[in-house]
Amino acid sequence: SLLYLSCVGLLWQLVKLEEAVSVLMSTSGSPLMCDANEDSLTNSSQTLIQYQEQQPADHSLLPLLLKKLLLSGDETLQVTSAKCIAAILVRSPSQYCALCIKADLPGFLFDRLASSSSEMLLWSCYSCLVLLTEEPLFFSQCHSVYGIESLVRSLKEALQLTNLEVPKQGFLLLTEILERQPPSIHLFPSGSGFVAVSEAVTAGVSSSCLLVAAQAVKAAAALFRLTHQSRPFQYQVVEELIEAITRRFSELTLSSPSHHRSTGNKRRSASSSQTFRSKGFLLQALICFQAACRLAEECASEPALMKNPFTAPYKHSDAQGSLESVCQCLLRCCDSVWIPTVLRTCDGPPSAQILESLYSILCSQFVLLPSSMPQFANKL
Repeated sequence: SLLYLSCVGLLWQLVKLEEAVSVLMSTSGSPLMCDANEDSLTNSSQTLIQYQEQQPADHSLLPLLLKKLLLSGDETLQVTSAKCIAAILVRSPSQYCALCIKADLPGFLFDRLASSSSEMLLWSCYSCLVLLTEEPLFFSQCHSVYGIESLVRSLKEALQLTNLEVPKQGFLLLTEILERQPPSIHLFPSGSGFVAVSEAVTAGVSSSCLLVAAQAVKAAAALFRLTHQSRPFQYQVVEELIEAITRRFSELTLSSPSHHRSTGNKRRSASSSQTFRSKGFLLQALICFQAACRLAEECASEPALMKNPFTAPYKHSDAQGSLESVCQCLLRCCDSVWIPTVLRTCDGPPSAQILESLYSILCSQFVLLPSSMPQFANKL
């Protein structure tokens, strides 16, 4: 109804004010404060206080109200609810995140991700969940484990949208979850969950927008942590991700803007912006490649991970699905694409970060495939 929408609109205006948020998020253990000069509270405020006194000490009414709005079938109300949650959390994540998590808001936000293709609702839910990941309770209550499937499903929808800020925010959320997930709580109990996430990341890497692709690459780097790997180990998935990132290199504009002095100002500015984005993508890709090399080194030090138990014994050691295959893939990509690409950036002022990452990757090749290094060293 119009009255309902007006009330929600008023709530949206109130949560923009710090004082209002403090009052609305007050728990029964923290009584509402009023100005000493006021003679009395209104009847509605007295009723609210009485209701709060009956609730648990860590209970707040507002998160429950926002949860009901998320459950409504009205997309406008759902979007407003998510925007209100984000506005509250931005004020003080350390103060309000725990209250929202105890009210099970993350679960309802993930539910909305799983069932919506609205760019405004997806972006709002992503933003809320990014803020909620700052609270360890988000992970200890396993919201990340239960919500990862909904997040993956929503990323596939987000990549179809014209507003590229939406998938970028979605991959930011995925990155935060992968980076903050405690090692003691396994995010992917089965191989299928790991594969689904890697497929979504691969799709993000292939995005037409380099900024989206760069955020997806950052998520890939976090995915390459040993604690995220499923059993059996998905070696082929690691190869596919590295190859997807490598394919993007041919599109990068890495020449210095000084090479375009003859062009007009607008065109020169666009070229400079594209070069900046390309170098940003390259740096993030190098960090991801380092993470893949580090993962391979960690697997090499654990005999149980060196071979996939589901690989037939008659297959060669360099067949797909083995650590040897991953190492060969890393060396092949490094030799044929990554080194030449980095050298192209040296036409202009060299980047210390880019060169440092490359040197680290080269060192890893000597550790991973010592038998192939004499020929590789001569080529270097």
